[in-house]
Amino acid sequence: MTMALALRAAAAGDSVALLEWTETLRSMASASVSGADRSLRLVSGVATASRGGFRDALDGTAADLAYDSAGLAEHPFLRSALYLKRGDWYAELGMRDSAVASWLWHENTDLEGTVPPHLVQAGEVDGALGPYARARSAQKSAEAPR
Repeated sequence: MTMALALRAAAAGDSVALLEWTETLRSMASASVSGADRSLRLVSGVATASRGGFRDALDGTAADLAYDSAGLAEHPFLRSALYLKRGDWYAELGMRDSAVASWLWHENTDLEGTVPPHLVQAGEVDGALGPYARARSAQKSAEAPR
């Protein structure tokens, strides 16, 4: 919830609220609250990107892609938000192909057979955010020089 509120503050351009939520996450991470360190890295990346530090935001969140490449972590929304934001940061750096690849993360979610509940939830989040990601990808592709 804290991470979602921080992302909402960032989207609204409310730097004061973003800072407050970031500090809350920092406190939670230092107290070893499960997943708070990953949420903190994403929110810190969003704050860094809001000041133009897109490359630093990408570098600061890169390790989290490997950690949760198949929806194995306890926060499936964090995973989806991470891919969406990283796509935005790549786009800001003019790296269209990398942006589109990031926005299409959900197309690699293959669930077969008996699936543990946490993977089902990750697939549901991917399914809900997938159309938005496809729209971002199409928009960026339409902007490409011909």
